[in-house]
Amino acid sequence: MAKNGNREAGTRELFWREHVAGWEKSGQSVRGYCRAQGLTESGFHFWKRELKRRDGIAGRDGRAASECARARESVKAAAFAEVRFAVTEKDNAPIEIVCSGERRVQVRPGFDEETLVRVLAVLAGAGRAGGAGRAGGAAC
Repeated sequence: MAKNGNREAGTRELFWREHVAGWEKSGQSVRGYCRAQGLTESGFHFWKRELKRRDGIAGRDGRAASECARARESVKAAAFAEVRFAVTEKDNAPIEIVCSGERRVQVRPGFDEETLVRVLAVLAGAGRAGGAGRAGGAAC
């Protein structure tokens, strides 16, 4: 991946969050990871510090995270809360997808897959802060 100067702010933050996480999992040095990914070391170090600041992480070891950072992680982990099968005696018993908040989608046998994909994409866009944007993430 190359540098991301033209990305909008939220996308840029996500870009760097993914790279910092990728570096942590890689076991590589920052220099080696940045070379392999086509990133500048200075940009990487800036964003590593900036993301810690945004998450409210205290100290260099990153042990104390703020409530905001914990909430962000729980939202990522709970993109789809649960799927329930509605039990009826009818042959067209729906599948109910319960999304975050109070959103629910019922899918009956014979549904149009393309339409369902489009509906879930719209809900994912609406579920983001302010409902803005559609890139990244998969949440209802």
